[in-house]
Amino acid sequence: MTKANRFNSIELLRERERDAAAALVNEVRRAVEIVDERIHANQQEIAEMNKEQQSVSHGMISIRDLTEIQRYQLVLLGQIQHLQGQRATLIEEQTRREALLLKAQQSLKSLQKLQEQYRQEALVIDAARLQGRLDEWSNTRTVLDGPQ
Repeated sequence: MTKANRFNSIELLRERERDAAAALVNEVRRAVEIVDERIHANQQEIAEMNKEQQSVSHGMISIRDLTEIQRYQLVLLGQIQHLQGQRATLIEEQTRREALLLKAQQSLKSLQKLQEQYRQEALVIDAARLQGRLDEWSNTRTVLDGPQ
């Protein structure tokens, strides 16, 4: 296996690693979005219940109904706290995954730079070989043609 083929194989592997890391980052970002949506929905529901309580407070409302509404609001607040805890955990995981993605991107970039450096060195070596052959051919021609 030539160096170029080895570089290509390693580059494909590093690209797959980078793509997998990016997919994991996107996955955790989507999870954070879902948790944010749930938090927002619960907060909206609590706000709507508060509005409903205020509009009904002027009229007749049973203590039992009011207690049930307040109990449900407490349940929603508990869910919000739980979701915020999940969100914090997800943000930590997102940070960890983003660091892995950055490392994978840097690794790929380093390999690509090394590969480019190898290509440049190969071009210089090939040019030197060609120049050597041309010099040799020129010297041979000079010797064969003799003095003029």
